[in-house]
Amino acid sequence: RRVLFRSQAVSKQMSRLEEDLGCTLLRRKEGKLTLTEAGQVFYEAFSRMDGILEEAKRRAGQMDDSWDGTLVIGVLDAMILPPVIRELNRRFRQMYPDVKLSYKNNTTGLRPWLDEGKIDVAFSLAHDCPPEEGLVSIPIRPVREMLAVSADHPLATEDATYLDFQNEPVLFTPHPSLDPDEQFRRILPEGFSGSRMVSMDDFMASSVAAEQMEGVMFLHEGTRLDENRNFRFYPTGRTNTVVLAYPAGLKKRCARRYVSEAKRLLDGAGKDEGDLS
Repeated sequence: RRVLFRSQAVSKQMSRLEEDLGCTLLRRKEGKLTLTEAGQVFYEAFSRMDGILEEAKRRAGQMDDSWDGTLVIGVLDAMILPPVIRELNRRFRQMYPDVKLSYKNNTTGLRPWLDEGKIDVAFSLAHDCPPEEGLVSIPIRPVREMLAVSADHPLATEDATYLDFQNEPVLFTPHPSLDPDEQFRRILPEGFSGSRMVSMDDFMASSVAAEQMEGVMFLHEGTRLDENRNFRFYPTGRTNTVVLAYPAGLKKRCARRYVSEAKRLLDGAGKDEGDLS
């Protein structure tokens, strides 16, 4: 009953085994079964073989071509990962200390890197990695779209709104897969027009100094720029979504484990583990 087989079927199989071995393995007396001396020897030998088989499976699995001890994670540059992802990475390191987490930053989108296999998974924004054939995109948390303006800008008052800057030039990080007009159309709120592009690397490195900033920049809350006192930030009323994106049919086992743990943690966030998002 414990192994979900009928007793008659088990007895039949045992009889066949004893017949093949040419010895008695079980002693039947008063409705009870005990191992004979031969049965004890066979049981101990089989137990050792079972352990050897499991060890062989484990070692063979580690040599499988699909295994890699490094998980490459893509992150949009300037993005500060939400607390739930920092917790995910902490737990994953504890569970799989032999897997190295390697990060690659990109300022212009992570979808091409996923397609080219340069990264295994990506933390990006929904407009960069939308769910579609061949790509899985798991929403993590919504983020507000903000307008960053130099604190020295003459229009940057406490009472201003983002609409007060619609005639100002807009600084953008160029995206290689979009022409400027298409990028402006996707990102700018209605009423704005783009006029100049600058790389996020240069922007974050203050190559465009705050006191000399000629225009305004749209970004998302949760970037490394949030606490920069040289800027004022104005919410646009629009939101985007931070997502975990990865190719369908992940080959690396460490990547599959990472995604599985991410799903488990995201399912628990806001429930019995508190709001980690």
